[in-house]
Amino acid sequence: MATLPLVLGRAKLTNRERIFSEASYWISPATTFSLVDRKTGTIPSVFTRASTATYFDRNGILQTAAVNEPVIEWDPATGACLGWRIWDGVTNLVLGSNQIGGAQWINQGSIGVTLNTTDVKDPAGGNSATKLVYGASNSQSIQALSLGSNTFTESVFLRTSTGTADVVVRLFLAASPFTLIATNTFTVTTSWTRVSVPATVTSASSYNFSIYLPNSGTTVYAYGAQLNTGPLAPYVPTGALTASSTADVASITGAAFAGIINTLQGAVFAETVTQSSTVTDFSRIVSIDQGNGTPNFMALVRSSGISRHELSVFAGTGQAVGLQPAVTLTANSNARSAFSYATDDFICAVSGVLSAADTLGSVPTGLATLGIGSQGNGSLQLKGYIRELAIWKSRRPNANLQYMTQ
Repeated sequence: MATLPLVLGRAKLTNRERIFSEASYWISPATTFSLVDRKTGTIPSVFTRASTATYFDRNGILQTAAVNEPVIEWDPATGACLGWRIWDGVTNLVLGSNQIGGAQWINQGSIGVTLNTTDVKDPAGGNSATKLVYGASNSQSIQALSLGSNTFTESVFLRTSTGTADVVVRLFLAASPFTLIATNTFTVTTSWTRVSVPATVTSASSYNFSIYLPNSGTTVYAYGAQLNTGPLAPYVPTGALTASSTADVASITGAAFAGIINTLQGAVFAETVTQSSTVTDFSRIVSIDQGNGTPNFMALVRSSGISRHELSVFAGTGQAVGLQPAVTLTANSNARSAFSYATDDFICAVSGVLSAADTLGSVPTGLATLGIGSQGNGSLQLKGYIRELAIWKSRRPNANLQYMTQ
């Protein structure tokens, strides 16, 4: 898809346009809905994903992207463009995810099950949802899963035909005593909503994924049950076996890298939407590195375990610069971050707030790969969205960093 020119029908650039027009690389997927470099009109990036992946399009319909097809996703509830999605591998441990109440499930109490109902369209616009009619209170559809110690998220798409209904999604031990691990009650409406519950499992055993209705005489529709490790992840449909979606990897190397990155000085800006701060792996927003996972890199990262962004620099000699502006970010909302780098001159900005400056640091050597939403070797995925990304081949003034991140 062609992008609009930088200035359309105006003789004068705004201050923001002027700053970004000087970038060597500038994409804004949340406004142009493409991954074209807005300065050169080209796409100097290599994107791979070895599997298909589901995503919501601009009409709020769940679609399936082909192998190696990048995803620009919309929020089905608001219709807003979230941006270019970069996620790590996801495995759905629930079987028969679109056949809830079917052969892979056990129904307890009084439940009428209609698979592949034609009453309503499912989130993908088809007829793969299940109609569940609860004739008695405290009825449930469950599936037993063998889980080890880990953090998980269970999720399912739910809606009603009319009015509202309370639905409880929970995880509990499958053997007596039926210890509850995680639970939440959701009031669902006539619109499809994906509800989710985080769960921490501390011992290996069999657990029940449960969709439970406390009230009798209730009809709900269910689709897309999922249990995956980590935070809420893109939906992966399953049948008789578990299924996975592989990681998104975007990197720039070779001549394209040299045309974008100055390995002596420069600046990087990113507007993102990321998941909660419970992730503890220093997920990459942008990484300038050697492409092999060695500790020679400069990276804008999501701070481990807390809702902040920071600049991390490893120059191969044990040096680590962790510049973290004192700004607490809100999960699943827009965040603007930037950094500038040069020898003995590093600084980071988030939401218009500067970090302390580092005046005794070396720029790493052997830099050859730009990782977008991950390390250059394809690990430590963002698990979120790139809304805008800009890179400069010269150090930007601190005031510019503050301005662009406000």
